[in-house]
Amino acid sequence: SWRVIWEEGLLPWKAFRPRPQKASAYQDFSSENSTVRNSVNFLNGVSIVAEGAFSITSRPTNYPGSEAFVSPVLVEASIEGGAISWAAGETGAGAKEAEGKRTLKLPIQGKGSFEILYLDKELRIFRSRSALGGGVVVQVKQ
Repeated sequence: SWRVIWEEGLLPWKAFRPRPQKASAYQDFSSENSTVRNSVNFLNGVSIVAEGAFSITSRPTNYPGSEAFVSPVLVEASIEGGAISWAAGETGAGAKEAEGKRTLKLPIQGKGSFEILYLDKELRIFRSRSALGGGVVVQVKQ
C-alpha cells in the first residue's frame, strides 16, 4: 500500500474525506492482475473503497531501486465499482454483513490518467492528469 501524506488540488477521495486529520487514504496497485484499489479509512471505523483496473502507458526502462530508473510512469485507470463499510450492529438498507462489518455497494465509476514519479523505493509523487486541473499527492510505501 501507498499512504497519502500530503495532497493538493482536485482529488476524488477529498469528497469523502473533507477533514484529512480524521481519515487516511491509501492506494494499492497489483501488477500481477492489473488491478487498483483506492481506500479511505475513517477513525470511526467507516471505510470507502473504489476498485478497478489499470494499465501502464509509458513504462520506465528499469524499476525503482535500479541506478538507471527512468520515471515518471504514465498510467491509465478505470474505476469499476466501490463500497462503503461500517461496524455491524448499525443498520443500512441493502447492506451485506461480513466479519463484523456491514458493506453497501456504491455506483462509483470513472476513468483517469496520472503520472507517478518514484523518488526511491519508499517515496513517490502522484500527479493526476485531469482536465479539471488534477492534483498532486506525496505517498509513502507502507
